[in-house]
Amino acid sequence: MEYLQIETTKPTNACLIRRSGRELVVLLPGLNYTVENPLFYYTGQLLHERDVDALLVDFTYNRDDTFLNAPGDDRLDRLRTDGQTNMKFARNLGEYDRVTIIGKSLGTIAMGWAIDDLPNARLAWLTPSLGVPGLRAQMLRRPNPAFCLIGTRDPAYSDPLVEELTADGMTVAVIEGADHGVSHTDGAVASVALVQEAIEKLALWMDATD
Repeated sequence: MEYLQIETTKPTNACLIRRSGRELVVLLPGLNYTVENPLFYYTGQLLHERDVDALLVDFTYNRDDTFLNAPGDDRLDRLRTDGQTNMKFARNLGEYDRVTIIGKSLGTIAMGWAIDDLPNARLAWLTPSLGVPGLRAQMLRRPNPAFCLIGTRDPAYSDPLVEELTADGMTVAVIEGADHGVSHTDGAVASVALVQEAIEKLALWMDATD
């Protein structure tokens, strides 16, 4: 395990776990949803089982008053710029047979404007921040194998959205009863079941696109 620093707008900490060296997966977390939260924790376990290298990015935007108090356009510009820096950093980690990018919420914003130079990468959009102008367009009409996870209680969810993403060739996993954090109103046990369902669907997509 290597602890690294990425020279983004403000230096970003990251952790690189090297395994086989053949495939790299980059995990981009949410504003308040870190790589230690359930969905990403078990995604990390899935990557361990598959013997792939993993770059875990540690965003600190939720502790950065300059970012939190900035106008929306300025926050978006920073996420775009930082996302591009993150991907450049990932590309320089080694000669990998394949790269997979998995973003959650705010991480999907950084991801959306950083993948143009990765035409063969697999893309997993977990509860994407579709309220952000332009992200939907960034997700669509790409040649990359793509997966989108969204819950029926996520504010961005709609049947037309699912139809549009599916028609574009994306694998869409709809989690009944899940909110933006993949939690259930019935509490912990119900939430754990939603996370299990989400990881199973992600694993199936990864199997199908191997």
